[in-house]
Amino acid sequence: MIEALRAYIKTIAEFLFFVMLIRLVSTQKSRKYINFVSGIILLLITFEPVMNIVFKSEMYAGNFTGMALPDYSLTEQYTENEAFDMLFQSRLEQSVREDMESLGFECLDANVEIGDDFYSTGSIESIEITIKNGEGADAAGSYLKRRYGAERVGIIYK
Repeated sequence: MIEALRAYIKTIAEFLFFVMLIRLVSTQKSRKYINFVSGIILLLITFEPVMNIVFKSEMYAGNFTGMALPDYSLTEQYTENEAFDMLFQSRLEQSVREDMESLGFECLDANVEIGDDFYSTGSIESIEITIKNGEGADAAGSYLKRRYGAERVGIIYK
């Protein structure tokens, strides 16, 4: 969250610096146009986080429920919350596998355990991975712990 705020403030500062440079080299006639265009762009930059929240949340919700949930809802043995939890868990496991492969490990299996009580729903309690080659796996374990916020990361060597 802090990094996003820093990036947002940095974007505004860079834009204002750019506008200041353009105003220094512009003529008196073109300044009113520069002020108009830069004002519109500054408004768009200012309201970008709000627009992202409004439009992307609707888009993600539609994509999430429209494409992924039918896989589990067709079986009619899971509640909607259980289906979402299972989908979230399978996507996390796929992400962990991809991260391990990008670090140069052959990941044979990945299991993610998600908190199931009311206050820890969605938090990752543990990650257990099975890898084929084990050199540098401790660094990969600490990377996964930082990236996913897992309380425990276990590595099994095969």
